[in-house]
Amino acid sequence: MIMTGKLYGAEKDILGSGYRVTFTTPELPEDIKSLDREKTLEITAKIKRNKRSLDANAYAWVLMTKIGDELGCTKEIVYTHELERYGQLAFLMKVEHGTDINLEGLYHKFLEYDGTNDIYQIFRGSSTYDSKEMAAFIDGIVSDCKELGIETVPTMELEKIKRKWHL
Repeated sequence: MIMTGKLYGAEKDILGSGYRVTFTTPELPEDIKSLDREKTLEITAKIKRNKRSLDANAYAWVLMTKIGDELGCTKEIVYTHELERYGQLAFLMKVEHGTDINLEGLYHKFLEYDGTNDIYQIFRGSSTYDSKEMAAFIDGIVSDCKELGIETVPTMELEKIKRKWHL
């Protein structure tokens, strides 16, 4: 069962056998009553993140295609460039000079050779972005479109798309 709620509290169990962690939820799922109190459960609690809308992703690719058409290159080349400018840095990586790197789902940019190693910036792909990260990514792409004189949706329409990201 997956539930949403908020952490209410955490305290040392008075019997000394561990900690008691409590949550508040909007409703009590029916199947929670059937749980055996003597069984050990696997419990996961993580911060609920807003998913980015598919409309946002589709719009990003429309804009990157327009940029590619304007510059005479593919939308994939534009995507890599936009990740470098507005994307989310995952980490820096040093590899032995001349090593060919291939990181599935991650994008990289060579920074420098330090005398022994090649140093790369590694970026997460936009498919891993949450709503806030995707909004910043699209704002950057829109900015590049405006610099190139490429028409984008009106500001009010863009705000409407952004509001959808937070549903």
